[in-house]
Amino acid sequence: MRRKLFILFFILFTNGYSFAQIPRQIETSGKIELTKWMTGKFSYFNLDAIGNLYVINENGQIKKYDSYGDSSQVFQDVKKWGRPNYIDVSNPLKVRVFFPDYLAIVTLDRLMNPRATLNLRKNNHFRVKGIATSYDNHLWVYDEQLCRIFKMDDEGNLLLESADLRNVTGQTPSDIRLTDRNGEIYMFDAKSGIFILDYYGAFKKRIPEMFGNNGGIDREYAYVFEGETLKMYNIKDQTIKDIALYDFVKNNEPAMVFGGMLYVLKKDGIYRCSLN
Repeated sequence: MRRKLFILFFILFTNGYSFAQIPRQIETSGKIELTKWMTGKFSYFNLDAIGNLYVINENGQIKKYDSYGDSSQVFQDVKKWGRPNYIDVSNPLKVRVFFPDYLAIVTLDRLMNPRATLNLRKNNHFRVKGIATSYDNHLWVYDEQLCRIFKMDDEGNLLLESADLRNVTGQTPSDIRLTDRNGEIYMFDAKSGIFILDYYGAFKKRIPEMFGNNGGIDREYAYVFEGETLKMYNIKDQTIKDIALYDFVKNNEPAMVFGGMLYVLKKDGIYRCSLN
């Protein structure tokens, strides 16, 4: 399949402009090809820092594939907690699986064996919308009902909590995807943009232009998918560029950017192409 990929670059030449004032320029990058990388029927996928692929298949099993595409480990004991919908692979040696139906987090080792289970309801969290592994291998949890970020260990012991984000941001973040990176906590909100907090849970800033789905971070970029557009925020120089994907990503299909490659989950497998 060949398509033209149009890239719209946001270039910030002075520090005095806000994002709303950044001019948009359209450039044609030429033709690229989206090719099938992994065949299968999956509902979710993620990639860790060393190239391992984690998928949730149609039976709810979690499978791990190495960088050569060989299936190495399987976690099958998923029915006890319902169907998982998110796998945090920030640390390949300590994988976190989130089960929203029972508000449970299961921690797996590198061989996909369960090592700890945290029932968030027992800690009085009833509307958790995002989890992430912290830089020191504890857990970040966002409770939408309380509108706060909580840091806890695998047993649920509270280590830190933020202020009510409604009071400090004027917003109510919802359906959050959390990421701990570069000394900061990134909260990706599909409608309100990216909220950035420090490691003490203190709010730093919001980037309202970066609203969209499947938020994540790849190297120096935070990214989201908004319709048929990939938005990429340069963390270092605080500029934004838009990449028009057209029909590469349809109907909010699960997608991510990893190592400068675009990965898209479709009905018959995972496809990818280079963004360079």
